[in-house]
Amino acid sequence: MTGKINFAKILILLLGASLLYSQKQNINSKLTYPSLDKTLSETNSNLQTKNLSDTELIHSAMEFSECSPEEEKQILKKYNSIKTRVMKLAETERSEEKLGEQILLLMYENILNQYKRNETTMQAAFLNGTYNCVSASVIFMALAKAANLNTTGQITPNHAFCTLKTENKTIDVETTNPYGFDPGTKKQLPSANNSAKYAVVPARYYRARKEAGDRMFVSLIAKNLCSTYNDKNNFTKAVPLACKRADFLNGASDQEQNAAHDDLYLLCSNYAALLSRSGQSRNALDWLDTVFEKRGYNASLLKTYNDIAYNTAAELCNKGQYKTAALILESRKSYLTSANINEIEHMVIATELNEETKPLAADEALVYLKNKLSENTAQIQNPKIQKTIQSLYEYYVQIKVNDEQKNGRYINAAQIARENLKIFPQSSIIKNLSEQALKNHAISVHNNFAESANKKDYEQARKILLEGLSQNPASSILKNDLRTLEQITGSAR
Repeated sequence: MTGKINFAKILILLLGASLLYSQKQNINSKLTYPSLDKTLSETNSNLQTKNLSDTELIHSAMEFSECSPEEEKQILKKYNSIKTRVMKLAETERSEEKLGEQILLLMYENILNQYKRNETTMQAAFLNGTYNCVSASVIFMALAKAANLNTTGQITPNHAFCTLKTENKTIDVETTNPYGFDPGTKKQLPSANNSAKYAVVPARYYRARKEAGDRMFVSLIAKNLCSTYNDKNNFTKAVPLACKRADFLNGASDQEQNAAHDDLYLLCSNYAALLSRSGQSRNALDWLDTVFEKRGYNASLLKTYNDIAYNTAAELCNKGQYKTAALILESRKSYLTSANINEIEHMVIATELNEETKPLAADEALVYLKNKLSENTAQIQNPKIQKTIQSLYEYYVQIKVNDEQKNGRYINAAQIARENLKIFPQSSIIKNLSEQALKNHAISVHNNFAESANKKDYEQARKILLEGLSQNPASSILKNDLRTLEQITGSAR
């Protein structure tokens, strides 16, 4: 079982089988960051070559399988016993092809008996007989190396197998089947009654096959275990193992080194995302700071960092804690994109404006906002902040205007709106407040006029209209009322 680790945006991760790293919602209440230290054994730390001997391969496989000392002892005993038989075969068998086929059969006669997709460790294979494509291929490769056969590992997105390179040809070895040597060829099966029985393992078309170096191939054990640990949210085990794999592959090709580091970074991202989703965004940032310090970073990890930083600031601002959000922003700017910095700055300032004006009376709030407008800083002059200030300013103007109207002081209300329109001349909201106040004034005067006119108190009606027009001369309502009155009284001028 092999595959590509996928990660989609912070906080939304792909769930899946194989080697897809997944996310779950629960997390232990007691937080302990996974170790990022170098923990490679002395044996593997001292390896100098890209190509490993059979012994180096088995020892590396056991380390990545996280075998106990007792398990290692049992595995080595069994491996060396089979290795001895393989080397004896190599002394007499001249055909590399036949020798390779015999090694595969020998594995199944003495070690392997049950395929399980997720059983990737050496202890599962040697001590229980359960295996998957990775563990079976590593064992075959080690035994083939012991026999001086030229064997390499092959990886597809969801599978691993081996190839045997002879002088004349290259032969695929499907290690998950005892008859998988050179898939597609007919193999005669052993029979107790001497009757001929045959098996054919279909030749697979490995569309995306890629040859892997020895270090990369054996490290697939660690990659698979990391996936399993991740699925269980066991990052305490997953991250150190991924670190060990990355350190081990420092002796591999640049491409394979980068792949291992990318897998580590993605695992660290998953843990950070899990922390963030569980309400521990600041812990998530602290964790990623540690990752950057000890293990470096890539573009994907930086994106995760930026996403979580924004979420952290948003959480704090939603609680009104803009000062804390500002401090977090300031201390982490070096890892943030300029676009994200601008977004968070806007969020912080917008929250500050809202929180500082919240306890103030409308008059006080308007004075505060005017003072803010006069500050000649890049943040305040930012168009988005200007728009935020305008929105708040309009809100408090509306409060003042409405208070005046509630008490029937419509002209005062309109005057307040007109005065504040000078601050934001393009504000349609403040302009509409003025127009509505004047309309409400006209309606109020009209109603008073109508009451007097209906009582045939035309002098009082005229007095009401003229006074109203003196305050609101542009009112079409009051002008029409005056014309109507003049028609009634016959005193049109």
